[in-house]
Amino acid sequence: MKKLLLLIAGAILFIGVATADATPITNVAYNAPVTLNGTFFSGGWGGGWVINKQTVTDGVFLPRTNQWDRGPVWWDSHSVSGQNIQINLSGLYDISSFIAQVDDNDAYILEYWNTASNAWNIAWNIPNYDAYGWGMLTRPDTYNNTTRYTLSSSIRTDKLRISGNMSSGDKYFAVSEVQAFGKAVAVPEPATILLLGGGFAGLLALRKRV
Repeated sequence: MKKLLLLIAGAILFIGVATADATPITNVAYNAPVTLNGTFFSGGWGGGWVINKQTVTDGVFLPRTNQWDRGPVWWDSHSVSGQNIQINLSGLYDISSFIAQVDDNDAYILEYWNTASNAWNIAWNIPNYDAYGWGMLTRPDTYNNTTRYTLSSSIRTDKLRISGNMSSGDKYFAVSEVQAFGKAVAVPEPATILLLGGGFAGLLALRKRV
């Protein structure tokens, strides 16, 4: 019996070592494909720029207080609403923190696709920062583009989307950067699975003998 317990303990330790994920936490949204759903780059103040939607995930922040319709992806929700920006990640990730650069005097909703329930869930209610200045301001720290909003617990997802919060602000929305920090969900290598299978088969055989 002692031998069996020792083998079980060894197997558990082996599983922990074999499945440990030493992958560093990075911006998993970097250069991820972006989809614009709804009407963008129309209305507003007039004379706003039409820009490449991929700037949302290019890793570049605009200068603080940059004009809302001159550089970011922007939209006017006064006459047409329901717009959102979807970020399609390259796989399944465990995400623990975010940074977003958005227009100052509006709030935003950042959601993640819950692969377990097949539904959109809120990851971060991005607050209105009108008190901190004008134009494009980074959240959570408008003066530091590296400070992250940390979740109370990580989320697992393969896509994100950001939309304007219609209950706060002037409804002229703009997003220049969304960053999501996490790591890819670890998938055991085939060799590891074979070793684990062989180990447990040996444990079962020994148990029968005992």
